[in-house]
Amino acid sequence: MISERNSVLRIIAGKTCEPMSVKLTCEKDIAAATVEIFDASGECVAKSELTPEGKLAAAAVIFDAKPWSAEKPVLYCARVRAIFTDGSEEALEDRFGYRYFSADDKNIYLNGFPFYMRAYIRGCAAHEHQNNCGLSEYDFYKKNILMAKSYGFNAVRFHSVIP
Repeated sequence: MISERNSVLRIIAGKTCEPMSVKLTCEKDIAAATVEIFDASGECVAKSELTPEGKLAAAAVIFDAKPWSAEKPVLYCARVRAIFTDGSEEALEDRFGYRYFSADDKNIYLNGFPFYMRAYIRGCAAHEHQNNCGLSEYDFYKKNILMAKSYGFNAVRFHSVIP
């Protein structure tokens, strides 16, 4: 994610047996920074101090993460607080899933298991249907995606506009 102050938060996760790292790049020099990882219930599952390296701060955060999948979309929240050398502060927050992709000659793998994409397309003109239910845009697309998921789809390609 990129903040209004052009700070960049990168969450890097390899295979679930490898450590996860959080990197924060800023336009200002960082004096100190902390990162906290929360699960869906709001419980803090990891906390670490970031090691300042001028404008770049990085630290490995290791915790017992449950992998994200289309069937079980486990999401975490990273909250980073940076204090800059000029005394100003910035807080960033982003949601993420812990997953990795790999491939061989025959298959694509998600978290080490074969992944078969069953997708459908949505688009603002050619493939979109009217919201005749009187739902908010969020609820309309949530209903659509949950219905497609119940039919066995595990991916959506949004054409033209991402809601």
